[in-house]
Amino acid sequence: MDSTFKKRLLDMERLIGTVVTIAAPDVADVLSRLGFDFLWIDAEHGALDLTQAQMLVQATAGRCSTVVRVSSQDEAWIKKALDIGCDGIVVPHVNTEEQARRIVELSFYPPVGTRSLGAARGQGYGIDLPHAIEQANEQTAVIVQAEHIKAVENIESIVKVEGVTAVLIGPYDLSGSLGVLGQVDNPQVREAVVHVAEECRKARMPVGIFAADVAAAQQALDDGVNMVAMGLDIFFLWQSANKALADLRETAWE
Repeated sequence: MDSTFKKRLLDMERLIGTVVTIAAPDVADVLSRLGFDFLWIDAEHGALDLTQAQMLVQATAGRCSTVVRVSSQDEAWIKKALDIGCDGIVVPHVNTEEQARRIVELSFYPPVGTRSLGAARGQGYGIDLPHAIEQANEQTAVIVQAEHIKAVENIESIVKVEGVTAVLIGPYDLSGSLGVLGQVDNPQVREAVVHVAEECRKARMPVGIFAADVAAAQQALDDGVNMVAMGLDIFFLWQSANKALADLRETAWE
C-alpha cells in the first residue's frame, strides 16, 4: 500500500471493505487478495477473541488494511485491540462528544493521550519502541460508530472532536433505536443516515457505513459516504452456496 489507511481516509478516498467474523486465518487471507481496501474484523458480535483477531490481521500480510471493532469502549479492549497491530479501531455506540473524547484519549500515547505502552505486535514486540510510538500516534485510525438516534442528534459535536478519524454509521442498530429494527430503508433511518453524512461532509470528516449488499453500498456512495464495509464473510459463504445449490437443482433434473 502506498499510503496509510488513516491518510487515505483523511484524503477522502473511496474505500471499500468487508466484515470478517469467521475465526479462520484462511478467510482473511483469501479476502485480502481480492482488492478490498480494508477488512473490518468484528470482535463485538460473534465469537472472535483478540488472539483470533491478531491471527486474522497477520493473515492479510499487509495486502490490505485492517480495523478491529472492539466489543466496548472499555480501556482494556481499546488498548489490547491496538496492541495486535491493526491499522485502527472501530468503537461501537458512540453517542456523545464526551464518549468520543474519552476514546481518543485512550487510543494515543502520551502526550497526545493516555494509552499505556506494551511490547506486543503493535509495538514491534519492543524491538524499536520509539519508532513504534511515533508511528502509532501518526497512523492509528480511530473510527467511532454512530448507530443510535442519540448519536445522530449529537453528530455536530462528535465530528468536532480532535483525534476522531472517521464516523461509521451502523444502520441496523440505528433502525432499532428508531423503533423499526432491520428496516434500514425506512424513511426515518434514511433521513438519519443522510443527516450524519451531511454533517460529516460539512466538518470534512470521513464517513463510512455498513452495507449488507451491493445495492446498499451503491446507495451509500450516492449519499456521499466514502468508506463502505460491504457484506460479511458469512453472508458471502451462504449466499454463494445457496445460489450454486439452487442453480444445480434447477438444471440437474431438466
